[in-house]
Amino acid sequence: MDEKETRSLPVKLTQDEVRVKGKELSKNLGEIQTLKNSLKRITDDTNAQLKKLGLDSVNLQRMVDDEIEYRQVECVDRNNYDRFQVETYRCDTMELVFSRNMTPNERQLVMFPTAKLKAVNDTPQSVNEIQEVKADEAAAAQDASATGIPEAVAGEKNRKKSRRDVQ
Repeated sequence: MDEKETRSLPVKLTQDEVRVKGKELSKNLGEIQTLKNSLKRITDDTNAQLKKLGLDSVNLQRMVDDEIEYRQVECVDRNNYDRFQVETYRCDTMELVFSRNMTPNERQLVMFPTAKLKAVNDTPQSVNEIQEVKADEAAAAQDASATGIPEAVAGEKNRKKSRRDVQ
């Protein structure tokens, strides 16, 4: 019966062993906290990604169902003095998309209108006409700055020229 065996029994630690074990404990607690913070950050990131994907899916589903997507489209406002309305047209299709009543100031006609002030009869009917009007206005601005003629007068002259060219 002289066989040796090992058992787990309590042993009093020395001061150096207590210090070493304290450092190990501190290191372990720090690593636990770091992992918990990392887990929280990863969970928050994952939840944010899931939320974004969910919203994107809802928006895409709505677009597919309605067959419509809202985009930025260039529009132009035109004054309709016959009905005292300011009408907004899409530049790509010249479709009327919005109208509202003119304010009292907008109802006042200008004695010497600028090239930008147009009645409904001057409303271009195609994208090409819009581009021509914009090019005429840009040319008028360049002419005005080069010759010293006020922009409003130069713009009106170019607009009259373009009307004569069309007729």
